[in-house]
Amino acid sequence: MPRDLLQATSLKRSFHEGGRELHVLRGIDINVQRGQMVAILGASGSGKSTLLHLLGGFERPTACSVIFDGRNIYDLPGGKLDHYRNQHVGFVFQFYHLLPELTALENVMIAAMIRRGPLSWLAGQGATRQRALALLERVGLRERTRHRPAKLSGGERQRVAIARALMNQPDVLLADEPTGNLDRNTGANILQLLTELHDEGQTMVIVTHDEHVAARAESRGSVRRLVDGQLDGL
Repeated sequence: MPRDLLQATSLKRSFHEGGRELHVLRGIDINVQRGQMVAILGASGSGKSTLLHLLGGFERPTACSVIFDGRNIYDLPGGKLDHYRNQHVGFVFQFYHLLPELTALENVMIAAMIRRGPLSWLAGQGATRQRALALLERVGLRERTRHRPAKLSGGERQRVAIARALMNQPDVLLADEPTGNLDRNTGANILQLLTELHDEGQTMVIVTHDEHVAARAESRGSVRRLVDGQLDGL
């Protein structure tokens, strides 16, 4: 039986708001195997992004743990948790989060800059540049490397964001509504790109409200529905 790469059991997250406790996630159980595509389908405000942030190490759960490759990431000291976020996880945001003053190429390279530190970065800058160029070519943007985000379409920005997320060869790609800010045709192109990456062996977890994304994931992996803070299978 394949070993789970990423696992959460009875995962809970609550927030205090207006003098009361708001229970967003009420006991999530999820297992992601290496090479699997998992889609989590839910309405806006259902807690999908919160769940993805917990799996990625960006927020701490109220209760229970997130296990990556057999170890609880929230037992790691701060530096090693940063290492997990930077080297084992690639995060794709709905609203891209590209730095406006950087070109497409520089936005992709920045993930490696953060990972390696100044001296190591200078020593390996040429190889890093070549990998970033290769990734931009892979996502269909070889001719747009010098463009800043303001000169790119929404679909092109999302492709840059995907290339950036892949820069450090992450074990798992976490995508937060990757088609949610795009028109139908552009969203379909992004979904096709994600499907191709999965075919190449990339493990991924996608949270979405888009039934088309869920249908694609169901045909090749697993779909779960997030309702009232809990996950049900479809």
